[in-house]
Amino acid sequence: MDNGTSTQFGPPEEMYCAEQIEVPPSLPEILKNYTKAAIRTQPSDLLAWSASYFTALQKGDTLPVKYRPDMPHVDHSALTERALASLHLQLGDKQSIAAAVVKERWEALGVGTAALDNIMRLGGWPDAVVWLEFLILSCGSITTDLKETMKMFCRIYSHDDPGAAARIPIDIFVQVFSWIAGQDAKLGSKQRDDVITYMKDQASKAAGMVGPRNIDHRDCPRLT
Repeated sequence: MDNGTSTQFGPPEEMYCAEQIEVPPSLPEILKNYTKAAIRTQPSDLLAWSASYFTALQKGDTLPVKYRPDMPHVDHSALTERALASLHLQLGDKQSIAAAVVKERWEALGVGTAALDNIMRLGGWPDAVVWLEFLILSCGSITTDLKETMKMFCRIYSHDDPGAAARIPIDIFVQVFSWIAGQDAKLGSKQRDDVITYMKDQASKAAGMVGPRNIDHRDCPRLT
């Protein structure tokens, strides 16, 4: 042992005083935002999520963050509406996305892959995902019926503030509803057409927008 600053396991430890330690100016803000994001997202694998978080931050991509936390006692490895909303913020600006990218972002949120595997199987996408179809199928894996599926899709896709009307353009509604209704053998073509006709009429009175309120209205034909 020399002057007391070395150990048997390594070189002498350097002693610093406060004046010698220079904290990068941006570090406190970066760590604060990271901590808040981790608390909101509650990833099951914090290290894997952190790698995805800082990679997205460095690239300027949308962060893998649930911008509103799930309700207490929610299984954070389960697919939730808020996890889907986060995925849509990251990927929703693209029509088609490589399946590997979807899987990477999905896993970064700490959501179990069993639900993803089932959605991919139902959609029949071997290499690239059609995003709107993927999103509506994912909504359907959470909800109990087509009506609730379309309402969830509106809430996720809408640019309205959370808790507002959750309106979406009628052309998006028709595109997504027509596709998902075609996957439901219980919904006949006349019933599907009646819903579309009603929603188009409602959109003509609201600047081309529709939302959950229209779906819930007593005059709306049944979606299920």
